[in-house]
Amino acid sequence: MINFGKIGKYLLALVVSAVLIFGISATQRKLDTMIRQHDLFFTGQINNAPPLVSFTTMALGSFRGLIADLLWLRAASLQQDKNYFEMVQLASWITKLQPRFAGATAYLAWNMAYNISVTCSLWQDRWYWVWEGIKLIRDEALLYNPGASRLYWELAVIFQQKMGNVLDNASYYYKARLATEMEAIITLEPKWEIWSTMPYTADGFMKLFPENDPVWAAARKAGLPGYAALNENFRMNSVLPAKFVEALKDVKKAEKVDAALRTIWLYDKYRLRADYIHKLNTEYGSMDWRLPEAQAIYWASEGIRITGHDMQCSRIIATCLQEMMRAGRILWTHQDGYRYLIIAPNLDIVMSAIRTYDWAYDKANNLESFKTGKINFMKNAAVFLFYFGRLNETKEVYKILQKDDNTVKYPPFAVFLERELKEIVSTATFKQITDIINAFIQNALNAAVNDDEEKVAMYELMAKKVYADYQKGIRSDKERGRRGLAPYNEIRNQVVKDYLANANPKAAAIIRAKIRNQQILRESEKAQEKK
Repeated sequence: MINFGKIGKYLLALVVSAVLIFGISATQRKLDTMIRQHDLFFTGQINNAPPLVSFTTMALGSFRGLIADLLWLRAASLQQDKNYFEMVQLASWITKLQPRFAGATAYLAWNMAYNISVTCSLWQDRWYWVWEGIKLIRDEALLYNPGASRLYWELAVIFQQKMGNVLDNASYYYKARLATEMEAIITLEPKWEIWSTMPYTADGFMKLFPENDPVWAAARKAGLPGYAALNENFRMNSVLPAKFVEALKDVKKAEKVDAALRTIWLYDKYRLRADYIHKLNTEYGSMDWRLPEAQAIYWASEGIRITGHDMQCSRIIATCLQEMMRAGRILWTHQDGYRYLIIAPNLDIVMSAIRTYDWAYDKANNLESFKTGKINFMKNAAVFLFYFGRLNETKEVYKILQKDDNTVKYPPFAVFLERELKEIVSTATFKQITDIINAFIQNALNAAVNDDEEKVAMYELMAKKVYADYQKGIRSDKERGRRGLAPYNEIRNQVVKDYLANANPKAAAIIRAKIRNQQILRESEKAQEKK
């Protein structure tokens, strides 16, 4: 006898199963679409991954997502309770559990660099959180996910905006500290052409100087039994030990050892390769790599090199070059508490910046914002070139401006300059004011070379007036800490030193002679007063 009850149950079960399978299939298709849209695929082993990442990605499988979710909830709870320090480890774990989820790492790094940092009152504590955000992307996420263009852009933005801009009260602390720490590695006179041929790993160093090389006999004589001891001593003092150099008795080889130890140190601490820096210097003009904008350009360029053209990375490069035109050379840092920083323009990169805007405009299918950015840059560049007496380059930039901005009828050259000068001075930022003061002091020095005392007095007076007017406009101690200038005499002394180091030897000799004469005159006047 047929049991219709059982058959009915089976049929019902089949129908329900079919409905569930259809629902799961539809859901899976939707999930697959979302995975493709957000680049959440993960297949196979991650190259160069440490054992912990390899284990979590292969052994835990889909459970990685559940664990990561729990860690996210824990991180949110810690931040709400202002218990921040555990979040560094949590961020590292989340990155290891979801190494392909670039958006998650970018958020965690941004949260540390921007949100958590500003809750700290001490500048060195803020630096800690900004630097942890940088390291999370640079030292971990990019290692596991080198093809994610967003990570390069996010890293470049932290250098450009958080360190390079003045949005944070501690921004000049960031810049001064970065400059000072970089200076210990690359010195005041970097040798990028030589360094570009050096290794950037310990293994590379040992291949360059194998066990039978005289370097190791000299190291042992200096009390340094191997690579680790030599490297540690070098990083502690930023120079090779005198006993080692003396025992080696080979100046050229000592210079080679110095160069190799510096390139390894640079890569270990900042993940910067000297050969790529040399390439970027060749492409854009010599940059001061103590500045955060230079490192922003490095990571944006690296993103384009590895992942192909990226419009956001192109914009970072163009805007950083524009900023470095205004303030692209460090003249002096106050290392006691990283208090002050004196920065001067780098006018040698003006033409490369213009070419970069053209390249980005072409790659972005004639996106109008790049053309507008180029026009605004050229207006500022013309003024800054004029400030520093580079009249021929000023006229060259002005001609390009007239040609490219054909929707506007430009006035005669002199009228254009006068109008732009007034506008810049009235709305000048900290960096622009510093640049204007530096320019006036340099113009005074040029006038002194030509014995034009009237112009010397005029430029000196203008520099002091701009300095005084700017300082008067700062109304609070808090604002002074964020925007205040170094003492005027300190600024002037550093500009003079920079001028003497970089000017024509004959001009420098004239200025040195005038300085000596002024010192003799002052000493004579003091002696007369005592009598």
